[in-house]
Amino acid sequence: GETRLNVVIVCPGEGQSTFTSSSLLVTNTQSEELLRKFEQFLDGAECAIIGGSLPAGTPLDFYQCAISAANLRSIPVIFDASGPSLASGIKACPAVIKPNLTELEDLLGYRIDTRAEACQAALKLSETYGSSIIVTLGDEGAIAVLDGQTFHISPLEVPIESTAGAGDGVLAGMALAFYNKESKVEGLRQGFALAGAVVQTLSTAGFDPKEYDRLLTEVKIQAYEPE
Repeated sequence: GETRLNVVIVCPGEGQSTFTSSSLLVTNTQSEELLRKFEQFLDGAECAIIGGSLPAGTPLDFYQCAISAANLRSIPVIFDASGPSLASGIKACPAVIKPNLTELEDLLGYRIDTRAEACQAALKLSETYGSSIIVTLGDEGAIAVLDGQTFHISPLEVPIESTAGAGDGVLAGMALAFYNKESKVEGLRQGFALAGAVVQTLSTAGFDPKEYDRLLTEVKIQAYEPE
């Protein structure tokens, strides 16, 4: 099928709007074939990023099966999904989960009003599934629970052209850390530096490498204890 096209309209000073088109309709047979191909590509992988919205017709447990396949091979999974896909996939205990605040509220079924509440919710998820949790909080930065330790990542002060692709930058930074056998804290630093570079462009994936290098020294990660 054809790749779908999503459109982000950016109005300076007024935020942005996103129009997401429907994807193709798939069959169970096609889903099974994709899972088989995914398992083949796991050979030799250092980590896997799994996420996004599932096409219509895909079994709800698709992400759960994919994460389990990676876990069987001791390949860490960085998981970023929402709604029922997140609720299903998290049961397979991915290494890292990156919900935003709205996705976290939907998953847990209650409203979260403060940074401390977000941290407590992330701790609860981490204790339940053994996953590291990164919760992005918009202009509040982010909260992370990594191997039982809690951190706050301060928001970077950069000019924002579009926030589309920022979350993917965080995922890429964590993946880079897994690939290079670096710590998860270093993955946070790289991820939020990438996100800060991406939001300064209208591209969803492009960034200035020099700006990325500069932001690596600007990312502030501090130990955080919810009150």
